[in-house]
Amino acid sequence: LKFNTFTKGDEDSLTFTMNFCSPILTNALTFEQQLSSRERTQALLKVAQNLFTRFDNVHVLLREIMQEARMLTQAERCSVFLVDKMTNELVAKVFDGTLVDGEEIKS
Repeated sequence: LKFNTFTKGDEDSLTFTMNFCSPILTNALTFEQQLSSRERTQALLKVAQNLFTRFDNVHVLLREIMQEARMLTQAERCSVFLVDKMTNELVAKVFDGTLVDGEEIKS
């Protein structure tokens, strides 16, 4: 008796089992991808809604956009770089997940 080889019966049993398992695993993977896609779409929709409802306060709008971007990318922090047209400098707004630091980093 050889213990290191599979028999034809072993191969047939595995093939039979995988014929039933493969569609189930494929459906589970598709379901997970749909859930992830739905979450991203909902977050983008929230950003779009904020764009149209927060025109009066750009700082609040930026904070909302950075928060959604941070959550979508699962990042710890988020930065948005803007150009200050008065000084022609690059300004970074940093968001750490709780509040905007109020810091402006100019270059």
